[in-house]
Amino acid sequence: MQTKRIFSSIVLIVLAMAYQLSAAQLAEAITRRLAATPGDQAILQELKASIGQITDVDARMRYMVIYALGCLYTGDNQEAGTVMHFIQSRHATHPMAQYIGIDYIGAPCTQCKGAGHLVADCAACNKSGTCRHCNGEGNRQQEAIGGVTDRREKIGNQWVTVSRGDAPTHRTVPCGPCRRSGKCSTCNGEGTVKTNCQSCHGQGKIFNREIAEGTYRALLHGAQPQLPEWEKDAE
Repeated sequence: MQTKRIFSSIVLIVLAMAYQLSAAQLAEAITRRLAATPGDQAILQELKASIGQITDVDARMRYMVIYALGCLYTGDNQEAGTVMHFIQSRHATHPMAQYIGIDYIGAPCTQCKGAGHLVADCAACNKSGTCRHCNGEGNRQQEAIGGVTDRREKIGNQWVTVSRGDAPTHRTVPCGPCRRSGKCSTCNGEGTVKTNCQSCHGQGKIFNREIAEGTYRALLHGAQPQLPEWEKDAE
């Protein structure tokens, strides 16, 4: 009886492996058809349906990435965004996830020239870089009341000397706004301020259809996508 149970379990495992292989083979066959006509939305939908039958994580990730890039290629940005969000939230560390990252589907932002930020003159210091509260000294003079001075005052018909305790005096105190650095606290002495580029949201790159298409086609043909030249130079 025990032998029969073991045999039945082995059969089930073999059948499951065969089913998995056929699902992966089906997805690969669809991918080969897609390679010939990468913009065929009907074939993309076939690929999407086949992905649900694949349980192997590596294989499933490969075809999900291809599907997401295919959606970008055909202009279905909403569907592409949904799939890409799922991949990045659930499988961000998987090697295939990098191919839907901005490095493989984007180009340098033309607004910020790839810097991710914009530079403007500091209005707080009029681009001088020095603290306007202490003029760059780090300390400033503070008026205090309480000094004593002698004054000549006329009382009745006579002039007399009178001591007054309300004469203004000055004392040197540390500049609070710049913390004695003498630098503008807004720009830290640079004279300019940086703000995140709204076009690329600080990433320095924006989606580029041509670059994304290159990544998509490489995966369709079983090749490893290559980083754009500017990314290689950065390394």
